[in-house]
Amino acid sequence: MVAGTPEQVAHQIRVWFEQGAADGFNVMPPWLTEGFDHFADQVVPILRGRGLFRTA
Repeated sequence: MVAGTPEQVAHQIRVWFEQGAADGFNVMPPWLTEGFDHFADQVVPILRGRGLFRTA
């Protein structure tokens, strides 16, 4: 489980991905549905900026 700022979450996802520890993730926000919206609005752009999330 990962929790923290959007930057901390994106960093941990990057570390796991680059070390071969994961090839995909299930997002389980702490509350629905707005929790997923926060992830999509705040973490996904960071991952895209690092080339770790598709743009299309």
